This record gives sequence, structure tokens and C-alpha cells, in this order.
Amino acid sequence: MPNFHFRHSLRFSLAILVAGCASLASPSIVRADDSDKSGPSFSGDKTGETLSSLPPMLDAKNYDGAIQVLNALIPGLNPNSYDMSVIYDTRAKIYFQGKDQPAKAIEDWEKMWALIKLHPDFMTGKDLTDHYEFIAQAYFMVATGLKTGDARQGALFDKSIEYMRKWLAATPRPTSQERLFITELFYYKALNGGADKYDMAALKETKHQAEEAVVSDIKPREVYYQILFQIAQQQNDYLVASKYLEWLVKVHPTSKEYWTQLWAVYNNLAGGADKDPRLQRTYYARAINTMERAQALGFSTTPKDNFNLVTLYNEVGQYNRAAELMYGGLKSAKIEDTRKNWEILSYFYRLMNRDLQAVNVLKEAEAMDKYASSGDLDLEIAEIYSSLEDTEHTYEFSKKAVEKGNLESKPYIAYQYLAFAAYELGKYDEALAACEKALSFPDAPKDLTRLRDGVKQAIKARADEKDMIKAQLKK
Repeated sequence: MPNFHFRHSLRFSLAILVAGCASLASPSIVRADDSDKSGPSFSGDKTGETLSSLPPMLDAKNYDGAIQVLNALIPGLNPNSYDMSVIYDTRAKIYFQGKDQPAKAIEDWEKMWALIKLHPDFMTGKDLTDHYEFIAQAYFMVATGLKTGDARQGALFDKSIEYMRKWLAATPRPTSQERLFITELFYYKALNGGADKYDMAALKETKHQAEEAVVSDIKPREVYYQILFQIAQQQNDYLVASKYLEWLVKVHPTSKEYWTQLWAVYNNLAGGADKDPRLQRTYYARAINTMERAQALGFSTTPKDNFNLVTLYNEVGQYNRAAELMYGGLKSAKIEDTRKNWEILSYFYRLMNRDLQAVNVLKEAEAMDKYASSGDLDLEIAEIYSSLEDTEHTYEFSKKAVEKGNLESKPYIAYQYLAFAAYELGKYDEALAACEKALSFPDAPKDLTRLRDGVKQAIKARADEKDMIKAQLKK
């Protein structure tokens, strides 16, 4: 069911409604020149007098007393009389609006409708039209009073809609309050079957009523935009959803939920536009703009939110801004201080060909106590130095990586960098040991054997050279 609430109620006081039952049926209101076309009347004075006595009891909220008075009339009345239809109607109004018992109100109104079918003149015109709405609201209240998923809800919503359609047929221009109830009714019906079983006809009618309200009301209610957003989202029409959310954040800028939803919608739009890079960039830009507008109001400021903003700048290729936000966030705890995030920061600098700055931020993190026992950051530094063909620093940091250990990455990589760097620096014994260690890991690349063989040849060549020099010295 939707996470927002409608507010609607009957439009008159209960005492006035009940008093009307007596006055509208009184023979005194019939004009002399129209007496041959007079409407129905009570079978005697007692019914009218009894109904006229009810308003003071209702004003005093003596609802049970009023019902007892009505019940006392019934034994002396013809079951199919006009009197009975009025009593059913009056009692239903008391149950519905006074005692908040819509199910009992429905019982009496349905009895009243049965009599009206036999005698259509018992209720006509606006009074008839109003009663369609009354009983529709009663069915709706019973349905929404049940637990979500109750099998009885669907039939109750259908009955409510049945009467409301009759009301709509006679009411070309619903008031704002009436349209609100119609929209609510169809929306609850649409969602009654659950997320996988939307009633598409009811959903279509919901959308129609909400759109009518948006264009016809001077100040459309917030709930209509909520509904239209929800429907667009359910139909995966994120562009339309963004339109309604933009209105919501404009009118209700202090709602954190709307900002979060708007950011998510633009993010989804960007994700779906991967075949059109220009359009995708536009949606990511809107997501950035949304996030920054929200943050200016004090929302979306959690470490996760701040990281999301960084990723958005990365998506549009604004690596410098992404790096600024990431570094500032890591230093101020506005972004979670994790090794992975420091590595991402370093990656941004590398994307800008600022490799030494990438190294510096990794060294800054590596110096922290929380990362001191892990060799992963040293391995990242070694990899960057290797790409810069800085053999000495590659050797230095790959050696630190293997000495520290606790490598979450593939451990053989640290030994591989150490082997190559040591070999380049002529540290053959160390290079051979690093090769052997790297090859001891099952996922190590087999081409390391060529390096190992080359190191062995270098060691042998070095030994042969020493032997030759010794031989020459002996001569």
C-alpha cells in the first residue's frame, strides 16, 4: 500500500443529514400546483416526528439512544415502505459517521438500495447522487481497515468503485475533496494484488484522476504528485518520475525522502542511457546537481552520500573534482576511511596522469597505524613506480609489501614485482628467491618460470665470471 495518506470525510454534520431525512419527505414542501407529482411521503406522522426529534440526541452524541428510537418504529411499518428506506438511511448515517462502524452502515444502505430499486421515486436527484458517495466511502473504509493482503479487500474495493462510478456519471465536476477520494480509491484497488499483480485498469484511472487534479486545482495537493511519481516509477518511466519529484522538492525542499528519490531517479536514467554517452552525461549532471542542492539544505551528508557524489563526478570524467571531494572527505571523516577508498583516490590521480600525487596519497595512508601492518598499500605504490620505470622504488615498496604480508590482493604479485626489480638491480639471489616464492602460489602466471630461468642463468654467469677471475689471478 502507498506510504502516504489521504484525508476525506462526509461534507455535512450528522445532525443536519438526519434532519434532512424528515424535511425532504415532508408533504409540506410540495407546491400546491405540483401536488399530482409529489414525491413519496411517510405513512403517518409518527415517522416524521421521530426523525425530527433525533438532531438533539445526535448533537449530544447519544447515538445508541437514537438507534433505539429508530428501531422502535420498525415493528409497526410496512417492510417495503418509504418509511423503512428512510430509517435504513438514517441508521446507516449514524453507524457510519457517529459510531464509526462502516460495515453496519453498509448493511442498512444496501437494504435501502433494495427498496429504491423497487421504488425509484424513494430517492432521486442530488440526494441519490450523494448516497452513491456515502456508501462508496463506507466500503472503502471497511476494505482499508483489513490487513494488507486480506482476500476480502478486492471485492470491497470493487463495490466501492461500482458506486463511485455511478456518482461520477452524475457529477461532471468533482470538488477537490471528492476527486481526492476517487483517486485514493482507484490507487488502493490498483495496488491490492501486490507488486506483481497491479490492476492496470485501476492504475490507469488513478493516473487520470491525479492528472486532472494537477491541471484543474489552483493549488494541487502534494499527494497527487506523490501518486503520479509512484505510478511512473512502477512503470519504469523515470523521466516522468523526475518531473513530479522536481515539483515536490521545489514545493517541499525540507523533505529528505524526495531529494533521495530524485537523485536515485536521475541515477537510474543515466544507467539506462549507456548507449548515448551525451544523454548519459546529462543525467549524471542532474544527479550531481540534485545531490549538491540537497547538501546545501543539510541533507544527503552521510559518508555514503558523499561517496556517491564522488562516484558521480567520476562518471562524468571530472576526476579532479572527484579527487578533491574524496581527499577532503577522507581527512574530515565525511567519507569512510578505508584502504579501498584511499586506493580509489590514488586511482583518480592516475587517471589525470598525476602518478606521483597518486603515490603520495598512498604513502600518507600507509603511514597510518590502522594500515601499518598490511602490505597492500605498499604493493599499490610499487605498481605505480613500476609503471614509471622507477626500479629502485619499485624494489623498495615491493619488498616492504612482502615483509609486511597480510596481502588481500593476490600475494604472488608482490613477489613478482620484487623479483623483476631485484633482477634489474642485479640482486639475483633475492630475485630468484622471490621468483620461487611467487611460483609457489597456485594462481601465479606460468611465464614467471622464464624469469626464474633467466635469473638462474644470470647467477651462473656471475659465478662463471668469478671463477674466471680467480683463475686469472692464480696465473
